Amino acid sequence: MRQDLRGYFHQRKRPESVRLPNIYQDLEARRFLNWQSAAACCFSSEVIFVRRNPSRSTLLEEAGHALQFHQGIYNDIVGLGGNMLADVAMEYMIARVLQQNAKRWGLPSVERNETSARLRRFLSAARKHGGLSWDIRLKLRRSEKSIMRKLESWTGEFSKGG
Repeated sequence: MRQDLRGYFHQRKRPESVRLPNIYQDLEARRFLNWQSAAACCFSSEVIFVRRNPSRSTLLEEAGHALQFHQGIYNDIVGLGGNMLADVAMEYMIARVLQQNAKRWGLPSVERNETSARLRRFLSAARKHGGLSWDIRLKLRRSEKSIMRKLESWTGEFSKGG
């Protein structure tokens, strides 16, 4: 039996016909997350596993990863730097998006602090893999605004200034 959390994201408008991912919290999801010692995991543009009562930033992060898969960002980075660097780059990108929009999206200070710490860890991990080359950084920066807009559209959190 699955519990569908897509209701968390209410749609005001479909962001360029991107379908909301299916979010699962069933026994299979819990077993996988326990095995990975993870709070959540995004498998593709369509499937996300999360634990019971996920934080707002966890849902936003995993939805952001689903958008990365949908836009082909992950595959592009794999082509530029390999799988390990792509994993780190994807986490780094979403942490940046969350950090930059934390106040506007109403993330609690505890979650903001965790995001900042994660951002530092991912930057350090990227350095261990030789750093993020200019073409990877450019690809990530170009995609950040699109990811942010689609997350806001899904959650109904539009910026007050436009």
